[in-house]
Order: sequence, then C-alpha cells, then structure tokens
Amino acid sequence: MNKYLKVLISVFGAIITLVIVFFLGVAVFMNTLDLQPGLDVIATGISTLLFSLLISYFFRKTKIYSKSILVLSIITCSFLIFKASIKYKMVNEVKPVIEWSNTNHKQTIPFFVTKTGHIFLKTNINSEENYMMFDTGMDITALHEKFNGFKAIDTLNITSSQARKQDVAIHKLDSLSLGALSLKKLGYGAMSRKAWENCGIFANKDSIIGLLGNNVINNFVWDFDMINQEITIQENPFINDSIPNKKVIPLRRKGMGWIVDVKLNGKKKRVKLDSGSNSILNLTDSIQLAKTYAYFIKKSQSKGVFSYLDCSGKEGVKAGSNVSKNHQKRSVFVNLEIGETLYKDAYVIDKSTSNLLGVPLFWEYERVVLDFISKKMHLINPVQKSNSHQISIKSKVELQMTKYNAIKQAGYYEMHYKKPVVIKTKSKASQDTLIFNFKGKTRIFASIDMNYSTKEIKVVVDSILGKGFVLNTKTGKSTKHNKKIQLSLNENTPLNEKDMTNKL
Repeated sequence: MNKYLKVLISVFGAIITLVIVFFLGVAVFMNTLDLQPGLDVIATGISTLLFSLLISYFFRKTKIYSKSILVLSIITCSFLIFKASIKYKMVNEVKPVIEWSNTNHKQTIPFFVTKTGHIFLKTNINSEENYMMFDTGMDITALHEKFNGFKAIDTLNITSSQARKQDVAIHKLDSLSLGALSLKKLGYGAMSRKAWENCGIFANKDSIIGLLGNNVINNFVWDFDMINQEITIQENPFINDSIPNKKVIPLRRKGMGWIVDVKLNGKKKRVKLDSGSNSILNLTDSIQLAKTYAYFIKKSQSKGVFSYLDCSGKEGVKAGSNVSKNHQKRSVFVNLEIGETLYKDAYVIDKSTSNLLGVPLFWEYERVVLDFISKKMHLINPVQKSNSHQISIKSKVELQMTKYNAIKQAGYYEMHYKKPVVIKTKSKASQDTLIFNFKGKTRIFASIDMNYSTKEIKVVVDSILGKGFVLNTKTGKSTKHNKKIQLSLNENTPLNEKDMTNKL
C-alpha cells in the first residue's frame, strides 16, 4: 500500500511541477517575447521540455518522479507543437501577396465614417467598389460569402468581440484593391449573408462587404488624418522625430492582435486595441470604483460578427437580478489613463465579454499612426474642435443619460462619494445655516425638466438621502448620522452644480 501511495504522490508531484514549468514557459515566450503566432506556442512547448529534462536530471535518483515528468512533458510538447504547427500554417495561408502599382509603396486615400464613429475604406473586388470596416479586433479579414468562388481551404474557429465562437470556412480571394495597393491570394473568413439581415452587424447595408482584419492590417503602417479623413498606407516604419506634441504607446502582439497598457483608477490593465468597437473601453472583470452610478442595466447594443445568431431582443434587466452573465454588463465611470493622458469619469463597460479599447481613442487626436512594423501607436495633437465620437464627449453624454434614465425609471440615481459632497442650506425653523456632508453611498432623488422647443433636458434634484454629518455654523454643533438622513432641497438651497445638475 505504501508503495502505491508513493507512486501516486510522485506522479501528482510531477503533474504540479509540469504545470509550473509550463506557465513559466508561457511567461517567457508568449508574454515577454514577441513571436509570430504559432511559433510562440512551439517555443513554449520546447522550453517546457527542456526545463523538464533539467528537472529530471537533478531528480534522477527519484526514478518515478523523474520519469513521470519526462513522459508528461514529451506528451505536452508533442501536443503543443502539433496544434501550433496547424496555427502557423493557417497564419501563413491567409497572409496576402502584396503588390503596388507605384514605385514608392505608399499611398494616401480617403476614409469614410459612419454615425457610430467606425472607419471604412473603399475597396475594389472583381471591378466592384464596396466598403470594408478597418477592424484591428478581427484576426482575419471577413467577407460576404457571395465572394466564395472556390472550395474552402480550411475551417477556423473565430471568436467575436462578444466572445461568441463559431467555425468559419476559410477561402481565398484572387485580388482585393485599396487604391494603388493590391492584395493577391488573400485568405478570408466567409461571413454568412445573414449578417446583412435583421439584427446582423451590417443589417441592410449592401454597400459594405466585410471587415479588413489583421492578416492584412499587420503588414503596413496606417497614418490616419482624423481631421481631413484621409489615411496614408506604407510599408516602411514611421519616422516621427520632428513631430511635436505627440504620445508614443507601445503595442504588444497577442496572437494576431495588439495589446495596449492602460490605467483604471491608477491600476494597470492590458486591453486589446479594437478599432471595430465604438465603445471607449470594455472589460471582462468588475472594476473597484471610487465613484459609481446605480441604475437599470440594459443589454449591450453592440454587435459582433455573429450577432445574427442571437436576435432574441430581450428587454433590459435590473442590476443584481438573477440573470446570465451576458446580461450583467455594467456601465460605469472611471478615471482612465492612456499614454499619460487622463480622462476623468470615462464611460466604461465592465463585466463584459472581452477587454477592448475602441475607436473613440482615435477621435481624441488630429492624427493617429498605427505602426505595426515598429509595434508602436503614435497619438499626435489632441483635437481642438470636439466631436461626438471622442472619449471625453461620449463619456459626458453617457453620464447625463445614465442619470436621466435612472430618474425616469426609478425617480433617483445613486452615487458613491469617496470625498464628501457638501451642501449648504438654512433651517426652516431657526434660519440657522446648516452644512450637510454626505459621504459613501448616496441616493439622489430628482425630476426631469424637459424643454421640447430647445430639446434641452435638465435634471432637477429634489432631495438627497445618505450618511454623513450636519454642521450648524451658528452654534458650531456637529451631528454625525450613522443612519441615513434625508435633505429636501428648494430653490434657495445652494448646490454643487457640477455634481448635482446636468444639462443635455
């Protein structure tokens, strides 16, 4: 019995050791080094095997443990190399052959913007002019299935921005042109024609034929002039030594996509750069907030490649109710820092399905250069004239609408004040001046004053309910309220207008 127990302990120890070694290999080769997709997994498998051989050698006297590590590592390495070789082959199969009709391998063409702020490029396929969305969140270019002229070369399991997975047939396209740039033998994922119907991503938009993905995007430098809405495409790295007022943000490769470092309330977070998302920021985890707004949560209106598969149109649900994870997305407001630029009360969706930094970042600047050759993003000159697509404006509007919708549905909204909000008023009985300090979770009751002629919406605060203390400035007496105290407001009560009233 002791002999079998010893064997089990040794095998269990070998498994734990291999797991640790494997994640060490992942940390070294997949996160630290910027290897091409497929090669990173192969490197991880080989490093795991080498580390295991070293451990086996040091513990060669403990034969069961040593041999268990060796056998498990060989199996793991073989499996990883097999899977990675398939992925590596696929990456190279979908990579296009690049041809230019000019000699400098550079061109400037216009881009087009929808009401959502997404960027589209005019393309030519089989002498037919259409539009494609510039989408850094899509690993592979996706086109309408009507272009499927030949038998599929393979099948690829694609994950959308809504974390929905689907097997997609991979086809080859003879040629796709962007002005002077031709992409020959381009591998693409065939999108079902249902994506152009009902609640699909391109519902009733026949002029759009798909998404320009990273198997094309990663081969070039994309220089966006956000003011004149032009884009310069080139193969050579971007040189910016003489450009003032710029910020350079490193891009880290993950698979075929790109990762950006941001800060949320001072804490670092890695998110995927996704120009196909018009949300400011989506996060999978729940943010620990200094200030939050409680209100009815609606199901996300964003659409993914496979949104046509989920056209149930269910109503929004209230926070905290017993619903599925996909319906638990929260819209919150945080301090978001990107490239040393701080956006206060930035509108963020947490408890989401993916970590995505969207296209509103582009609209904060006059010029954005995505240099995938040098793995850098250049943000040049903050915009002087605001627009509805940028982070700051979208956040302001969403904050106002958040309060408006909460009041409309429940008659109040809730805020959590890390620092006290101070309200000065007078006692009706004694006419003494009182100062109310509310801190922590505070419920704000309000009404909506709407001017239909000017389309102006004003939030009028009626009363505030929360914990804090009251100071009588005449007597100097201070009363702390551990239980909630409600303050009714009137026209003569001075308010902190920045915190308490909003106009849309």
